[in-house]
Amino acid sequence: MKITDYKNYLIKTRRYFHSIPEIAYNEYKTQAQIVKELKNLGLNFRTVGTAVIAKLDIGKNKTLAFRSDIDALPITEKGEKTYKSKHQGFMHACGHDGHIANLLAFSKYCALNPEKLGCNVVFIFQPAEETEGGAINMIENGALDGVDEIYAIHLDPSLKKGMAGIGSGVSMAGSYVFDITATGESSHCAEKHKGTDALHALIDVITNIYDDIPENIKDDTVFHCGKISGGVARNIVADSAVANCTLRYFEYSQLETVLNLIDCNIKKAEKIYGAKLCINMLCNYIPLENSGRCIEKVKKYIEITPLPRRFTAEDFAFYLKETEGCLIWIGTDNGEGKKLHSADFDFDESVLLSGLKLFISLAEEKN
Repeated sequence: MKITDYKNYLIKTRRYFHSIPEIAYNEYKTQAQIVKELKNLGLNFRTVGTAVIAKLDIGKNKTLAFRSDIDALPITEKGEKTYKSKHQGFMHACGHDGHIANLLAFSKYCALNPEKLGCNVVFIFQPAEETEGGAINMIENGALDGVDEIYAIHLDPSLKKGMAGIGSGVSMAGSYVFDITATGESSHCAEKHKGTDALHALIDVITNIYDDIPENIKDDTVFHCGKISGGVARNIVADSAVANCTLRYFEYSQLETVLNLIDCNIKKAEKIYGAKLCINMLCNYIPLENSGRCIEKVKKYIEITPLPRRFTAEDFAFYLKETEGCLIWIGTDNGEGKKLHSADFDFDESVLLSGLKLFISLAEEKN
């Protein structure tokens, strides 16, 4: 069976998963189908929550892992394609359906051609990439035990169809996701002096954070408050408020600088307004750093376009903190302007052959 013979399998598999999108830690139908495919291939696997970890051990000295994220997004899909989401309000708008299809096709190839492989292979089907850093749970449950290198692809509509890209070194930002909460005391707005305005204090803090980011890190950090909510009525002083924020950064020193800045502004606001404020960290995706050695390996098998650093975050970074590897972007742009995380995102499944060929080449390399 030639690699090009996998095209129909890739298309059929991707479209099935596209039709049943499930969000973080709810990927039950997705997991069931992955398990069914792996059983048919006779591969050994285990489940961890909604994750699946399979391994093909052929007694080699080296083990390579390959990861696919499997979760979808809370987006209502537009359009009327035959494989449109059957789960109202949810959609594979980031290409994870393609990642799953690619890794299953690769699993199939490895199971059918073990004599061609130059390493043992681990297949990681990981939930919760979009929200909670599911990679951490995978690592804690032994997904990288005995693994020497790890690779993943990610579809990219900012690259022309057929192109591949990698960022060298620290190539994707860390993402510190947090809330700032404020607590005060309510009163009638006509007697504001009798209350403690939590909303006013919080707005002041957020405004000052934007203004106070130091010039020397402005180009390397992004602070953003996407939502502020608080209060109960227009004529009542708000006794509580919360701001939903994110901070993107490339170096830990930048994160520390901004967190210290936020802390200083919180303390100032508490003195001025009398409200109590605090930061609640929800998650922290660390910066993603690709291995230079692994990038050079990949370059032997696919033409690579060097990519600038991106402020987007990816929990594949947690794997790369533990072992060598890299994330490879596969271009999908065919001129239609489809964007990741958009309600009309789609792509030509033939690009998945590039990812499949790359994975096979890496696995067949004699070490």
